[in-house]
Amino acid sequence: MVKRKETDLYSYGVVLLELITRKKPSDPSLPEDMDLVSWVRSIWNNSKTIEDIADPILLKEFRDPMLKKEVTLVLLLALECTAKNPKVRPTMEQIVTLRLRFKRNHT
Repeated sequence: MVKRKETDLYSYGVVLLELITRKKPSDPSLPEDMDLVSWVRSIWNNSKTIEDIADPILLKEFRDPMLKKEVTLVLLLALECTAKNPKVRPTMEQIVTLRLRFKRNHT
């Protein structure tokens, strides 16, 4: 497999999804015809709610609205990084800029 920045960004998005869901990319708990990315994307497209996607342990922390907002933004970033079309994925520079801007606005 040839490593390209598009592949690395896709993998970065998958890691973010793993952190939010505590599921592996091909977790046995997922429907048979779905991987982690397609499962999250399907749920998000239907409900647009982080509570349907995040791990139950993480859900307990959502009493803090800032944390819920932060996790939702990370989820959206992960979905951008795992876009089917590599040309529409953000660059790592864009990702870092977004994260720094959010951190600066919320500290």
